[in-house]
Amino acid sequence: MKIAFLLHDAYGIGGTVSATLNLAGALAKRHEVEIVSVFRTRDTPQGTVEPGVRLTPLVDIRANSADSGHQLSRRPSAVSPSSPSFSPLYNALTDQRIGSYLDGTTADVVIATRPVLLMYLAHFGERDYLRIGQEHLTHDSQIPEQRERQNQIIGDMDAFVTVSHADAEIYRGVLPHAASRILSIPNPVALPTVMPARSGQRIVVAAGRLVKVKRYDVLIRAFETVVRSRPDWTLRIYGSGKEEQSLRDLVMERGLYNHVRLMGAHAPMESEWAKGDIAAVTSDNESFGMTIVEAMQAGLPVVSTDCPLGPREIIQHGVDGFLAVPGDPESVAQGLLAIINDDRLRLQMSEAARQNAYRFAPDVIAQRYEELIEHLLTDRVRSPVPQKSRVLAQGRLVAAPGGGFRLQLKTTGEGAVGYAVGIKLRDSPELRTVPVEPGRLVKDARGRLWTETSIDPRLLRPHEGTWDLRLHGPNGQDERIVAEGVENQYLSGQEPWQDAQGVSAAIPYRTMDDFIALRTWYRPAHAEIGQVVVDEGRTGLHVGLLLPRPARAGTAVHAVLRHRGDRTTEFTVPAQAAGGASVTFAVPHREFLARRLGATDIWDLFIRIGDEFEMRAGRIGGDIIRRKHTDRFPASVDLSELGVAHRTVAYITDDNDLSFSVKHV
Repeated sequence: MKIAFLLHDAYGIGGTVSATLNLAGALAKRHEVEIVSVFRTRDTPQGTVEPGVRLTPLVDIRANSADSGHQLSRRPSAVSPSSPSFSPLYNALTDQRIGSYLDGTTADVVIATRPVLLMYLAHFGERDYLRIGQEHLTHDSQIPEQRERQNQIIGDMDAFVTVSHADAEIYRGVLPHAASRILSIPNPVALPTVMPARSGQRIVVAAGRLVKVKRYDVLIRAFETVVRSRPDWTLRIYGSGKEEQSLRDLVMERGLYNHVRLMGAHAPMESEWAKGDIAAVTSDNESFGMTIVEAMQAGLPVVSTDCPLGPREIIQHGVDGFLAVPGDPESVAQGLLAIINDDRLRLQMSEAARQNAYRFAPDVIAQRYEELIEHLLTDRVRSPVPQKSRVLAQGRLVAAPGGGFRLQLKTTGEGAVGYAVGIKLRDSPELRTVPVEPGRLVKDARGRLWTETSIDPRLLRPHEGTWDLRLHGPNGQDERIVAEGVENQYLSGQEPWQDAQGVSAAIPYRTMDDFIALRTWYRPAHAEIGQVVVDEGRTGLHVGLLLPRPARAGTAVHAVLRHRGDRTTEFTVPAQAAGGASVTFAVPHREFLARRLGATDIWDLFIRIGDEFEMRAGRIGGDIIRRKHTDRFPASVDLSELGVAHRTVAYITDDNDLSFSVKHV
């Protein structure tokens, strides 16, 4: 059977795109599947299009494409209204392309994934194939004009599928006489390919767009309550959006900058879920709750607000998480603390979450769609389609327990004989080569084969910088390795590595253009920044000392603040022992003001131990590649002796070192 999905933009990201790619990939194991993307916005999709799924774009709106400036694109659409409620991208050209496709397709089933595409399917669709509409939001959250238009044509579909039982009930109540079958099938969520979450990191994870409806302000206020009794826990919020600055301001206002990190957007999220112990969702509205399922698949109990409509259909209250009162920080905090303070309950809920989440696996959801289609199309016979075999320069880099990395390269059954991995220092001739070991085949949760190779990060000493991973083939092949995934959960909370040769750290990550890279640090000695406390007129720091050998007994330790523009200008602050190989000290801001050289002065922090060691201080341990964006500290406004106001703030540099900025207000 041939199944076609009509999608707005398969090259972008979002819940509808992810759900469609997951469902299409699962159906492609037994059927011929095509994703028809009305628009092409990138050279390659940001999501994974599984082998066997055909991707067909209709209108190319990339810069300088053949369709840019097409004369039909200047004429209005006869199907999509010229209204602010509908995308302005739809015009006479999209009418022509979508109409031509729907008129000529050989599909047995066409599934439309948003209201405007249901309108096209109702307008151009043929009766000789099944027409199915999907609702990826909810009836009540749709833009009113889109909802009204969609409700008018749902009866023209053979079936209309929502992602929650409650929303299907609403549609059936609004459209009691609709001829189409209205039912709910949840979104599929891809099974994780990373290691399950490992308990003990004391991290709460949240992820989503930073917009008002997600109510991360509630989560931050709830975590303020958590920190009062459990200051050993931290919160990571992943995502980007219009509310980012107001949330950062709230973190600073509540003094939570040592406990709450805004991590920025991260895709895919599965490696980040695996670093957590608990997931949190504080939305006012969730049509489904894909992040809830993703977190549960990784083994995280979920504390979510009991908002309409999705969470209550996913979470079993008291079994794999807790449902809290929407908009109530104390209720959210109670749910979090109940799990935080009971290790046994957390482990039980973790296992229950994994088991419960399996019902959303793509193969399970695909079977429900097959049952629906068979019910609607009983006279059609399914015929399997042979799968195409492809070899891609595509891999996953996995941080292993105890140090080191495993690179898994996607391959065919023939293995990767004659291949090697080149690790190239960016903007440098430095190159390290690691042979790919044939025969080390592993199979992931989706049944795909990978050839595994070990990478020892000590191989990259003594250089600091960014390394790109390349695949060298037997026939002169030399390609950067596309990131299928990067898993660094075992680095969370890890100190930098230390041995007789010095101190080093390496963090794998996915580049902005979707390749695998490693960021490395190497230093003979290093000072790792811990807690930072900003008080009136001073900044206090707790620092761990990582030395190649013990310093002489009784040697004095000082913090050295050195002006970046004039390295001869510096001052020192004595440090106090804080147990083990760590010290504390407080930097008085008046010392900066007494040495003003310009409108803005930058001071770099070093630690000096007698005449034996001087080392830069920063945060190179753990799993965060750019702490400049995640580890923020509040500013202090200080007055000079002349009464002039200056803004002093500690910050993390691009190299994850700590510096101070002093600026005239």
